[in-house]
Amino acid sequence: MLPLYSINRDKIMSSKTIAVVFHSATGTTETIAEQIAAGVDSVTGVTSLSLKINDTDIVNGRYPSRKLDIFDDVDGIVFGSPTFMGGVSAQFKALADASSEQWSEGRWRNKLAAGFTIGVSASGEQAITMQYLQTLAAQHGMLWVGIDSHPLISSDQQTKINPLGASTGVIATEQQRQVHRDYLATAFYLGNRMAKLVS
Repeated sequence: MLPLYSINRDKIMSSKTIAVVFHSATGTTETIAEQIAAGVDSVTGVTSLSLKINDTDIVNGRYPSRKLDIFDDVDGIVFGSPTFMGGVSAQFKALADASSEQWSEGRWRNKLAAGFTIGVSASGEQAITMQYLQTLAAQHGMLWVGIDSHPLISSDQQTKINPLGASTGVIATEQQRQVHRDYLATAFYLGNRMAKLVS
């Protein structure tokens, strides 16, 4: 997973790319993002790019919209946020609000989109966060990619893909700031699926 700031636009435009855009407060959302990126990078000819939303990026409640211009050239975007109080974090919402210029000009129309979230509770309204991410993508005219399988055992017989049966994306729960391997396997699966679709 390459940090977005290290990539120039020429490189993005010369290959298939998927951006993983996320906010992580405790590190668990970032762990999932890394596995999605690994899934993307496992497909030849497709590169993942990462953008971690940092608290210091937010100025007067807004994310700098100029930083979003680079997404105009990617083939897909995976959105990620922890679930806080039944929705996305304020930091992620600041980035979503800043994308209104892209929305008004239809710059992300027909790009692939997917999402992921994690919470502390098994039923901590993570589905509401996923609905928000889907709505954001729909407003941009993007094409949503979910998990295309019911819970299944991976080929190594050690992990379960999509253990919660969430079709909308990667929904995970954490325990003591750790992410179970089943959720990480699901994240890799989603990234791999996205990359196969764009390639």
